[in-house]
Amino acid sequence: SGEDGSVSVRADASDPLATIFPSDLFTVHDYGQLTRRRVALPKPDCTTNPNDCFDIDVLNELDGFSLQPRITVPFTGAIDPATVTSDTVFLVCLGDTTSGQGFGERVGINQVVFDVASQTVAMQSDELLRQHARYLLVVTNGIRDAQGRRIRAGAFDALLDRPGHAGAHMAAHLQELRPMLAGMHRHTRGRIVAASLFTTQSITADMEKIQRDIAASTPAPVDFMIGSAGGQPVRAVF
Repeated sequence: SGEDGSVSVRADASDPLATIFPSDLFTVHDYGQLTRRRVALPKPDCTTNPNDCFDIDVLNELDGFSLQPRITVPFTGAIDPATVTSDTVFLVCLGDTTSGQGFGERVGINQVVFDVASQTVAMQSDELLRQHARYLLVVTNGIRDAQGRRIRAGAFDALLDRPGHAGAHMAAHLQELRPMLAGMHRHTRGRIVAASLFTTQSITADMEKIQRDIAASTPAPVDFMIGSAGGQPVRAVF
């Protein structure tokens, strides 16, 4: 069918389960990080879910999301999971945050699963993403609902047209998205109905710091006289 249905992508800035994830909506600016971002996931009631809070505290120290993230897209109704492919959902690299490398690289998706209870599609990126880079996750109306009709933009389009009605954090996110989406239609086979902007974490930052510290240090000479016999030092033998 070429008709638009009533199903759309949900867009709730307060809940990672109720909007496209990952998203920089769930980060804050942190200029002490390489990416200038830090993850800031909301926490449940820590009196009843202390272990969840401990886990989130660790995640909230990161400067971005996984290099092979579990992508989730929640819908307002049932969709046809077979129409969720690398043609209808994909990622575009906006460049390494330190060098701009990788700009324009397109990455598909795989391992698509549709959870009927939550009306949510989960998937993975088809390849490992670049570290400390920004990515645009694009969802098009090539996805069809359970009756074969195109999904529509719905709440996302309304928010994009009127970001001031979305709350300050969401509005800032939409302002970033708007110019990026303007040049995206040549990449798609359908109309963009939803999108997310997110930053990947730095995975080699600690290793690079260690390498710099080692290179800047002057270690003491190696000493193999670590044993003793009869009160006298003895050289270790391997």
